Amino acid sequence: MRQRDRRLAALRLVGADRGMTAGEAVLSTLIGITLGAFVFTAVLAVVAVITLSLAVTQLAMNTGSRCRATPTRSYLV
Repeated sequence: MRQRDRRLAALRLVGADRGMTAGEAVLSTLIGITLGAFVFTAVLAVVAVITLSLAVTQLAMNTGSRCRATPTRSYLV
């Protein structure tokens, strides 16, 4: 028996009806979706930073001394 089936069976043993167990299943699904979206977004941000860092490093290696990693001024202030 799967863990989810055991948990739902335990809920039914203590008096939960089908509506309560269905609500528990929906709640756990929504929590899983939310956590999955959060982890996906966090990993995506980390991968983007690493990719950008590697691209800048590769650009600096390809252009030699012409490329300087100095901050640029923003004229849109």
